[in-house]
Amino acid sequence: MWEYFKRFAAGMWQRPAFIFLTFLSWTLIAAYGAAFYWLEHDTNPTLKEPLDALYFAVTTVTTVGFGDVTPATTSGKLLAMLMMFTGTMIFVSFTALVSSAIVEAELEFRSEEIGTNPRVRENSTDI
Repeated sequence: MWEYFKRFAAGMWQRPAFIFLTFLSWTLIAAYGAAFYWLEHDTNPTLKEPLDALYFAVTTVTTVGFGDVTPATTSGKLLAMLMMFTGTMIFVSFTALVSSAIVEAELEFRSEEIGTNPRVRENSTDI
């Protein structure tokens, strides 16, 4: 089982889409945090420092949303909605990528057990 996990984890970092999504996620969270602080810091009493805005960005993009920091302005609310939509899209993409990597790792693992490559075999019903 450990060998299976190591192979899966190593394979994820070889996928350009995974690297791109990881970079995009962290970049968007930082940009959203900065934008939220810029829009809200004068009018929002829950924002005491930039870390509060970054915290809001992380909890909103990851769809956790604790509710202890909330937008007070219309522009902050619109930004929060954008954060929610893009966060959902990013995590759906991560889910699809991880699912395909699991299936690929399982096929490779089984092909080594059987001694053949199931991608080459036609009409394979036992895998």
